[in-house]
Amino acid sequence: MNFTRRWLNIFGELKDKFYKVAFLIKGMDPKYETARRLKIAQDIAKQIEPFTKAIVLGGSMGYGMNYSLRENSDIDLVVIFDKNQLDGLLSKEYFKEFDLSEPVELIKKEQAGFFWVTKFIQDVEVNIFMYEMNAYVNYCLFRKKIIGYRKEGTKTNGKGYLFDGTLIEFDQNVRKFGKGYLYEKPILFEGKYWNAVPRNDFICSYHILHEKDNFWKELELKVWREIVKLLIKEYGNKPDLDKVGPIYSHWVYQNSPERLPLGFIEKVKNKTKEEIYYLTS
Repeated sequence: MNFTRRWLNIFGELKDKFYKVAFLIKGMDPKYETARRLKIAQDIAKQIEPFTKAIVLGGSMGYGMNYSLRENSDIDLVVIFDKNQLDGLLSKEYFKEFDLSEPVELIKKEQAGFFWVTKFIQDVEVNIFMYEMNAYVNYCLFRKKIIGYRKEGTKTNGKGYLFDGTLIEFDQNVRKFGKGYLYEKPILFEGKYWNAVPRNDFICSYHILHEKDNFWKELELKVWREIVKLLIKEYGNKPDLDKVGPIYSHWVYQNSPERLPLGFIEKVKNKTKEEIYYLTS
């Protein structure tokens, strides 16, 4: 075991113990907060799953179950659907309070690839990110940019991280559409890989609630291959994984690394190594 890895493990163990003590001091129980949110997410999934290709928990529920969930943690649900089933999906009770006529029109005309809705259930904020299947796949596999719709205004500039952890900003091309706004996420940043949702979920940051025909697991492998191909393109066949790689582009790693469970960093690095070996051997 090299010096860097040894100290990473020591730091991880200390961080894990510190975080558990901090939760106890604050009177919070990550396992309770996880179970509570998981029940809410599962109830939603049962209602809508017949009309979806996959339903996945991302965000803090994707990487921090039973570890770093807090009383104010929200739920991020990623829902991937075929546009031919959109009407059936939105007819379910969960969506009836929303006026979704504009995003539905955009999705059906292939002028947008996703939108999201937010509401509170049992005082927990639930965000459902709704992705049209083809737009989602094309974006995650670096084929096409993706266009989103949201009712509220959005920032002109988007942010993300490169393989070396550099924070970048880009123009989201925000423009008004009816009562809402359209904005874009580019495939690459100046020819380089950059990471943000929904690609961030594939970096060991998800929990599958439902998938049809192995949709998510098969896509996960393809996404990892494409990410590592870009890593090799930028840094060669033997990148220094203590300096560059998918882990350094992970939003939570860069902003709140203490919320990542023990072993998370090594898990991502090991997966990166596996894919490098596969692609270069």
